[in-house]
Amino acid sequence: MKGYTDEQIITGIKARDNLLLERLYSKYHKRVIKYVTRNKGNKFEAEDVFHDAIEKLLNTSKSKDFKFERNFEAYFTTIYQNRWKNLARIKNKQELTSQFSDDLAYEETDLDADYKKLQIRLLAIEIIRKLDKNSRMLLEMVYLKNKTMAKIADKMDFKNEQSAKTQKFKALTKLRDLIKENSLYKKLIND
Repeated sequence: MKGYTDEQIITGIKARDNLLLERLYSKYHKRVIKYVTRNKGNKFEAEDVFHDAIEKLLNTSKSKDFKFERNFEAYFTTIYQNRWKNLARIKNKQELTSQFSDDLAYEETDLDADYKKLQIRLLAIEIIRKLDKNSRMLLEMVYLKNKTMAKIADKMDFKNEQSAKTQKFKALTKLRDLIKENSLYKKLIND
């Protein structure tokens, strides 16, 4: 940050210097929002990431041995980028499981139905973990990493994109069948 050495930044953060914290805000706030929104996030998520990064910075600064491995800018950039990657990973997993469970669950609006949907999502996560390694890896690349069929075919040594699509269909069919055969699922939809 211009006008401050790394040592002054550390001292200012530890002392909760308002002027320094305001400068941090003015310098990095827009940068964090731009980073998150360019990486499939929205403005609200970006605000959360920014505040989480500041909070982490303030909490880690309490340590007596607190110092940056590199310069402050690199340190703070790493904090907010890692925070967004973690949130995005969680968000993508929720989208993946909701995609399966929404297809399988009955549409009801009462609390009991919401509970059933949650149970089905948890069941889907559990069953995904039980799939063979290739099926899990394929579904992860499709739904969590948004890889193209061409890249998936290359990475998993399929002949071509069509083979990758066929394997995706087989993995999804296997997952749906395992869910539908599960006694807990049957109990949930029959209640």
